[in-house]
Amino acid sequence: MSVYNVAKLVLLLLCFVCIDCVLLRETEAHTSVSRVKKRSSSVVFNVESFGARADGVTDNRNAFKATWNEACKAKGNVNILIPKGTYLLGPVRFSGPCINATSMTVRVKGYLKATTNLSSYRFGTGWIEFLWLEGLTLTGGGTFDGQGAKAWPFNSCPTDVNCKLLPTNVKFVGMNRTVIHRITSVNSNSSATNVTFENITMNNVTNPIIIDQEYCPFISCPAKGPSLVKLSDIHFRNIRGTSSSIVAVMLQCSRGIPCRNIYIENVHLDLSSGEEIPTSSCKNVRATYIGTQIPPPCT
Repeated sequence: MSVYNVAKLVLLLLCFVCIDCVLLRETEAHTSVSRVKKRSSSVVFNVESFGARADGVTDNRNAFKATWNEACKAKGNVNILIPKGTYLLGPVRFSGPCINATSMTVRVKGYLKATTNLSSYRFGTGWIEFLWLEGLTLTGGGTFDGQGAKAWPFNSCPTDVNCKLLPTNVKFVGMNRTVIHRITSVNSNSSATNVTFENITMNNVTNPIIIDQEYCPFISCPAKGPSLVKLSDIHFRNIRGTSSSIVAVMLQCSRGIPCRNIYIENVHLDLSSGEEIPTSSCKNVRATYIGTQIPPPCT
């Protein structure tokens, strides 16, 4: 991801939880209402009922968009279900506000795999984007594979100031009261603000926990003042797995508005190489550390 002088939280995310429900296959004549299963005050939208195919080949972006469009209009406790299977997925945007929903929960048991066709992505966007939502919960145990290794060879930004930035894996914009837990993510980076990251397993990730308000992907960046984005009440809880970089926890906050209320609780991150203990790096932040801390916290 590449956003200069704007708060950037990188974490490899996303997950969703499964609900025991069976949606009947509808015919062409059925309305979108028949694609939904109601349980008391909750309603479940299954992406396969909107045409998603878990074959690892079909681009399911339109099916996912159709599912979201119907879910966002629904009332009460809204759930989106992504069953088991491998879903190829082009760039998709889940945008709110969903004004009629009491809660919105995205639940996944499947394996989401990003398309590697870079021409499918717009400049500065992400693979999966969540925007302008209140009270979103992402939970469950599925896997989000950004297939970043196939795109990294095309990243010329370290040497070219006019480079085209690669897409972010998962991006959150204008979110409030977001909860994320029970997640596995591979080959990816993510960006988020004002959320709780919980019960996440990292697999060979660069800087698994990072807040970087000094981020610059270019060979050089124009001199500007400090970021004025306020970051507060951010929780990293029960984060485990492996880091591909020696710095596993990096908290680089703005000197203009230092981060506030950053909580790091029960973190156990080993180096992928297994050769040594990773480290932490902090700037313009006073974090609160709770429970297990591997790597050791900043002093």
